[in-house]
Amino acid sequence: MVLKYIEESNNDPEYNFPKLVVETVDAGLTSIYQPPDVVVNKPLKVQIRRKYEDLISKRGKFVPGKRQEISKEELVQIVEESYHEINSRNRTDQYIKNAFDMCGLNPWGKNQSAFQKHLDGLSENSIYRSLITCNFDRDISTIKTFSGIK
Repeated sequence: MVLKYIEESNNDPEYNFPKLVVETVDAGLTSIYQPPDVVVNKPLKVQIRRKYEDLISKRGKFVPGKRQEISKEELVQIVEESYHEINSRNRTDQYIKNAFDMCGLNPWGKNQSAFQKHLDGLSENSIYRSLITCNFDRDISTIKTFSGIK
């Protein structure tokens, strides 16, 4: 239904907006090129993990490799603080556009440097590293643009 609407909109001569471009995210690659995951979820998870580790280390009972329990109230406070910190750093009109540039999903973008920088940063991620070094049916490090509706 959605794809049909997009196709009809793209073929409508009275549609006064840029053409809509659709791309699906292959299984296992959301952390690599899905804007909400890359630009919001990942930083949020990193921030939550950092705050959790800070809280546990202040208690002085940190045991590496052992899960430490915290209260629901502490968890909610950590999530709220993390969300507000990330949100306060991202208050520009270009935030969404930059997210698509970073993920290589801006079909009108000519500069792929943000995407390349993102891919280079992923080499620290063991899952991504295994994707690009093992037998994989698609070389994700060379993705330049994505196709639209025909």
